[in-house]
Amino acid sequence: MKKLTTLSILLISLAFIAPVQVSAATNAGVKPGSFFYFFDTTFENVGLFFTFNPEKKAQKALEYADERLAEIEAVAEEKNPNGVKTAIANYESNIALATEKSKEVKDRGQAETLLNSIADNNSRNQEVLASVLIKVPEEAKEAITQAIEASRKGQEEATKQIAELKSEIEQLKQEVAELKKESNNPQANEVEKLKKQVEELKKKQDTTQSTQKQPVPTSQIVKPNVDNSSAIQAEVQRQAEAFFKAKQEQDALIAQQKAESDRQERIEATKKQQAIDRANEEAKDAQLRVDAQKQQAQEKLEEENKLVAKIESQITSYLQKLETQILEIKQKIAIDEAIARSAASSASKSTTGCQGTKTSNGCVLNSPTISFNVGSAVNGSILAQLVERKNTMNAIQGRLKESGSNGITENDKKFLISFGISW
Repeated sequence: MKKLTTLSILLISLAFIAPVQVSAATNAGVKPGSFFYFFDTTFENVGLFFTFNPEKKAQKALEYADERLAEIEAVAEEKNPNGVKTAIANYESNIALATEKSKEVKDRGQAETLLNSIADNNSRNQEVLASVLIKVPEEAKEAITQAIEASRKGQEEATKQIAELKSEIEQLKQEVAELKKESNNPQANEVEKLKKQVEELKKKQDTTQSTQKQPVPTSQIVKPNVDNSSAIQAEVQRQAEAFFKAKQEQDALIAQQKAESDRQERIEATKKQQAIDRANEEAKDAQLRVDAQKQQAQEKLEEENKLVAKIESQITSYLQKLETQILEIKQKIAIDEAIARSAASSASKSTTGCQGTKTSNGCVLNSPTISFNVGSAVNGSILAQLVERKNTMNAIQGRLKESGSNGITENDKKFLISFGISW
């Protein structure tokens, strides 16, 4: 922690002293905290997964690291410490992946170019992070400091790998030169040796022939050595044939080696193409599965919407009928009450002592109060049932709108079916 604090002080000082404001090379897209940020990073990871070339994968990881750096700057301005930590975690992951994949690049020249790019990228990123450090809240400063430290280590690692790579390249060059020298020397020496032998044999032959042509005293004349001259010519012929045969064998060996090298290259190219084709097929199959799932989800949603609309329409129609019935019952109750009040008033005004209707046959007793009470009680009970049914229907309709068919219980279904609402 003490080391991190010291580094933080140095970086803050650098941020105040630096005359030029350094920013990320890429603009921030979707920022941490956004609903779409998860999908953004997920699509990036899928793209990295299906990138099989180590150099291209490392380059993609560097591009995504630049985007994470831009996101760090953006959320730092918004004082969002959690967003800063999320972006930093993704930034460190991208830098680590780029460094790891750079080690798998077989072409030395491409590997050196890639490592130089990683080193430059880390150097620039340290300056950007240093300028961000003074803007973020205290709870995010430690994460920024760790990111700077990780970027510095990444730069050192890339620089170290560049030095090792250059050393390997020089060593390989020396080995190739030595191999060429060793492969050329035996043949050159053999050819030179054969040439010398041919020249010596020719000289011997010329010397013999000139000696035979010189006049000598009769006493010194001897029979020419015909066998020796023929042997020299035969030796010259043999040496020449051996030379041309060795040359033909060497040319055949070189041609055979080249053919084998071409065959291996074709095999490797075929394997790579097959791997690419398999990856493309897998990606295509995955996309087809995703599309099928989307289609199924869309069809299910449409069916759900149709079902909900159908049930809502039936409930609405039934509620309208229910309102009409409730209104009719209320009107009946009001009429019964008016008749009862009228009858009671007539009875109270009678002075004949008859508690009813006076006729030619005498006094007929009326019972309007009893009739009203019975009719009112029946209508009141019916009204209460209708109101309760209405409230239940409204509650079911509310759950249907809020949660769809999933909000309807088995009891709700039975209740709706009992009143003619099909499910």
